[in-house]
Amino acid sequence: MSSADDPASRRPDSSALSHVLFDGLIDDAAIFPPGLAPLDVAVARHRDIRRSATSRYVGPFLLRSALWRQLPPLIDRDAEPDGTFDVVLINRRGDRLADMRDAVSGLAHTAGLRVVGVEIALPAGATDATGTVAALTGTLPAAQHISVEIDNTAPDLALRSIVAAREATGRDVRGKFRTGGTGPADSPPADALAAVIAAAARLRLPVKFTAGLHHAVTGPHGPGGSRQYGVLNIIAAVHAALRTPDYDDVPGRALVRTLMRRDADRLAAEALSLTRAQALAVRSVFASFGCCGVLEPLAELADLGVIPRIAPVPSTGPTAIPTEGTP
Repeated sequence: MSSADDPASRRPDSSALSHVLFDGLIDDAAIFPPGLAPLDVAVARHRDIRRSATSRYVGPFLLRSALWRQLPPLIDRDAEPDGTFDVVLINRRGDRLADMRDAVSGLAHTAGLRVVGVEIALPAGATDATGTVAALTGTLPAAQHISVEIDNTAPDLALRSIVAAREATGRDVRGKFRTGGTGPADSPPADALAAVIAAAARLRLPVKFTAGLHHAVTGPHGPGGSRQYGVLNIIAAVHAALRTPDYDDVPGRALVRTLMRRDADRLAAEALSLTRAQALAVRSVFASFGCCGVLEPLAELADLGVIPRIAPVPSTGPTAIPTEGTP
């Protein structure tokens, strides 16, 4: 390994770029399966993370909207870093829209708590987000973003409808796509994920790539040794899609190969070689991902020298946090 590929030699110069690529990238999904952390444990641990240097990489706490009544008793404005506990409310496929509306309304006056966004899934096979977004915008404060989950049915068409809803409402409307789950069959084929990335890059649409991104690099990390995609692979694929003019040709070739790569050191070096403008462009498409064990991918990224070493996060509350899970 050359000195240029040595993680230790890369680390001192990586901070500025890593902040552009990774600040606020990981949403805290501790309570979702398969981890299923108790809510009080997950809230306490999120608070600990937000007090630590790791905080810059971690976004809001994710809460299923039907559970909203359990959260206010756990919030203490005086104990929250910066005086606020940021939450994104989740409706999974089949959940009631009324639960989302009730949660947004019910949490609006909890001191120290701020709902910064909501996520809702289209029915299986649906490709038109306009009605779903319209049903939400009348009841949500303008500052809250809306993420709309699609499946791999005609992703270009589905993402176009999200862009249309974004333009029609003037709201921060984003896409959401699952890269994995609790079983081996939940990871989409590489060409399906590539098609979503290509469409999002072409449309310049921010997308949350969620579930399964627990590692820096693609590998047999999932249940039964099944494939899970890597954070660095998604970054590389988004960058490739943004600079490739022939998008129709990308999913079947370059992006699929990029998503399947396992050359960790080279992927890390390529991430660090991005200019600030390129890194900002990547994050304009790769908005975030949800992860139960938010420290796990960060530790792997630090081992590769992509972000600075992270000090252990002290625990001031319950610590029975599981290792994986995403909404």
